[in-house]
Amino acid sequence: MTLSDATGGSSPHPTASSPVGPGRVAVVTGAASGIGLGLAERFAAEGMHVVLADVEEPALAKAAAELRGKRRVRASRRHRRVGPGGG
Repeated sequence: MTLSDATGGSSPHPTASSPVGPGRVAVVTGAASGIGLGLAERFAAEGMHVVLADVEEPALAKAAAELRGKRRVRASRRHRRVGPGGG
């Protein structure tokens, strides 16, 4: 699948209106495993800045480390629990 397949365009390069492409930002929830991790890997491969989020903090830390190891990705973790007892 090329980028043009995903965006419906005829060019293999993103356009100004394309949601996927170098320099863009992707926020991926459920990024510690499965489809979320797969999307994060793909977005990073496309040159995007990727923000990873997941409720499973140890798995998220592992996924972020693996992603940094495969790509030149800089990641930071900030955690705030929302809900009962968490604010």
